[in-house]
Amino acid sequence: MIALKKYLIGLLGLGFSSLTYGQDLMQRIPSQADMVAVLNNQAIVKHSSLEKLNEVLTTLGAFDALQDGQQRRVNTLEDVDLDYDRNAYVYRTNTDSAYYVGILIPLKAGHEIEKSMFSELTPSTLPTGLRQATAKDGKTQLAWDNNSLLILTGNYKSHYFRNDSVAAAYGIELPAYANNLYDSVATAFDPAIDGMGDFGTKIPDTLIDSIGDLAYSLADGDTLAAADTAMQITTETSYDSIAPPADWDDYAYADTAVAYDDYYDTQYDSYNDDSYQEEMIRNAKNDSIKNSLFQVWITTEVEQHLHLTKASIVHKQIGKYDRNNTLLHVWVKDLNEVYRDALPYGDLSGGFGINMQNLNYGYQDAVLDLVQEKNVLKVKGSVGLDKDIRQLFAKMYTSKANRKFAKYIPEKHLGYLSLNVSTEAYLNGIPKLFERWYAPVLPSYEDLINIAGVGIQIALDEKAIAKVMRGDHIVFINDLKKVTTDYIDYEYDEEYNYKEVKKTKEEEIPNFLWMFTSEDQRIYKRLLLFAEKKNQASQSEGVFRISEHEKSMPIYIFFKDDLVFVGNDEEQLVAIKNNQFKTSKDASVKKQIFANNMTATVHTAQLPEVINKLGIPIMGNGTKTVASLADYGDISIRANGLKKNRLEGEISVAFPQKENNALQYLLQSIIDTPPLN
Repeated sequence: MIALKKYLIGLLGLGFSSLTYGQDLMQRIPSQADMVAVLNNQAIVKHSSLEKLNEVLTTLGAFDALQDGQQRRVNTLEDVDLDYDRNAYVYRTNTDSAYYVGILIPLKAGHEIEKSMFSELTPSTLPTGLRQATAKDGKTQLAWDNNSLLILTGNYKSHYFRNDSVAAAYGIELPAYANNLYDSVATAFDPAIDGMGDFGTKIPDTLIDSIGDLAYSLADGDTLAAADTAMQITTETSYDSIAPPADWDDYAYADTAVAYDDYYDTQYDSYNDDSYQEEMIRNAKNDSIKNSLFQVWITTEVEQHLHLTKASIVHKQIGKYDRNNTLLHVWVKDLNEVYRDALPYGDLSGGFGINMQNLNYGYQDAVLDLVQEKNVLKVKGSVGLDKDIRQLFAKMYTSKANRKFAKYIPEKHLGYLSLNVSTEAYLNGIPKLFERWYAPVLPSYEDLINIAGVGIQIALDEKAIAKVMRGDHIVFINDLKKVTTDYIDYEYDEEYNYKEVKKTKEEEIPNFLWMFTSEDQRIYKRLLLFAEKKNQASQSEGVFRISEHEKSMPIYIFFKDDLVFVGNDEEQLVAIKNNQFKTSKDASVKKQIFANNMTATVHTAQLPEVINKLGIPIMGNGTKTVASLADYGDISIRANGLKKNRLEGEISVAFPQKENNALQYLLQSIIDTPPLN
C-alpha cells in the first residue's frame, strides 16, 4: 500500500479555484455521492499565502514524507504539480456492501505526478488516454491525465457479511457463539438483502466461484498450514514468542494478526487450543475472501467513476457558498442517514427491538462551511427539513424575545446563554414529534407512543403553561464575587485527639442572573409563600431568599412586570427592584440576543483572570496557553432559526489580532510550536 503520508501533501494542497475553472471536476462527481467536500484554494491563498503553507508543511515534515522511493524531489507546494487555480473535491459513495471515497485533484499542465508521487507503481494507459494504477494493497485505485488526478479508496462493510445468506454466497464462515448478535443484525438486514443487485445473493455463480477459488487458494493452502503450525507451537512454547506467518504480510494479514494477539491475551482462558486454532483459520479465510471481494468491487467501481452517466451537479447545494471567504464547503445528502450510521445499529435492532431503518427526524441535506472573516473563523451550518417538521419548527421559532431583557444586561459578565423557543408551539407539537421521531423506530409500541403523545397534549393546557413560562430565557454568568463562607476544620492535640473548629474564609465564586418571561406568576409566588411558612424561604421588600440551611449559598428571586429574575447576587436583584441596575452599553450583546433563537457566548479574554482568582492549578505548558487566552475575542454558538426553509446555526472563534487574519494566526502558531521530542 502506498503510505497515507504520501497523500498528505496532496490533500493539504487540494483544490483551489473559482467555479469557472473548477466546473470540470465537479462534473466528475457521481450523482449517487452522499457527501461532497469542496476545497476552495482561491480563498485559502487569499487569506494565507503559499509561503506560510510551505513553512508549515516543512515544519510538519510533509515534504520529507514524499521522498521515499520517488524519482523527483518535492520541496514546496509548487513542486507537487497541483493546479492552484481550480477547486478540488472529496466525495463518498455507499452501497450495501462497501463505501468508497473519491478525491479529485486538479493538476497543472505538464505535470510529472508519476515521478513525484507514484514512482513505485506500475501504471497502464487506458484507451481514453488516462493513466491508471493500483496501490499495493489493492484497495486504492489511481487514475490521471493531463488535467486531474482521481484517488479512489474505501473498504467493505463488516456487517454486510454477517447476514447468513450473504455469508453463504461468498463462503464466509460465521462464528457460532451463544446469543450471537450476528443473527439479530442479519435479520434486520434481510429486507435489504432480498433486493440486492450485483453484489447480493443474485451474484453470478462464476464470479462467486472465482472469488472463492482465489480466497481458498490463499487461506486453505500455505496460509492455513502456517496457521496450523503456529497453533502447534503454542502448545509447546509461550504465545508471545510466535511471530505472524510471513505469507500473511503479502495479503494484508499483519494487522489481523496483531488484533488476534491482543484478543488472545485477554480471552485465552476461555478457549481451548482447538477452538482458538479454528478461530484463527476461520478468520484468516474470511479476511482473505472479504479483501479479495473488495479488490474486485473497487476495480469495477473506478470504471464507473471514470465514465459517469450522470454527474452530481444536480445537487444545487454543492456549488452554493461564498467563494471569497469560504475555505471548505461540505455537503451531506441525508442527515438522517448520518444519524443511522452513527448509532449502534446491531445492538439497537437486535437487543432492544428498535428499527433504525425507520429513523426519520425530518432532516434532509446538511451543509457545513468553514468561513474566514478577518480574525474570526466560523463554522456555519444549515439543514434542510421536510414539510411536516419545517412547519412544526417554524411555529416554535416565530416568537420574539422580550424586549425588556435589554434593560438588564449586566455591565460585566463572563458569558451568557439566551434561548427563545415558543413553549405553546412545542407542547402543541408533541403528538407530531412522537409520531415522527419515536413511534417508527419502536414498531412494537407505535400505537402506545402515539396515544401517549396525544394524551400529553390533552392533559396539558398549552396556553396556560406558556403564560407561566413563555419560552424566552437569558442566563448571564457575572463577574466573580468575593464571599465569606463558613467551614469546619479539625485541630489535634498531642495524643491525636481531634475537635471540630468552625472557621471562616473568603473565596471568589461566579454569580449568575437568570431572567425569563412569565405573564402568569401566581404559581411561583404561591410556592415561595409556602416555602416561607416552612422556614425554607424569606423575603425583604419583595425580594425572596431561598436557602436550604444557613451555610448554603442563597438564591434570590424577584418579580417585576412580566419578568422573573433569579440569581445569587442580592445586590443585583435589589438594584433591579430600585431601578438602579447598571446596563451594558455593548450593542452587540443585544443584537445577538434578539436576532437568534439561541446564543451561547464566552468572553474568552476574561478567562485567565477568572482561573487565577478561582485558584485553579495550571501545570507545565498550560500556563502559557491560559495566558494566551487574554488575546482572544469571543467564542460563540448561535442558532439562527429557520431561514428559507433551512435550520441554520454557526460556531465562531475570534482569534488574536497578531496576524493579518485568523488563518495566518493558526499557521504561525504551528510554525512557532516547538517539535515534540
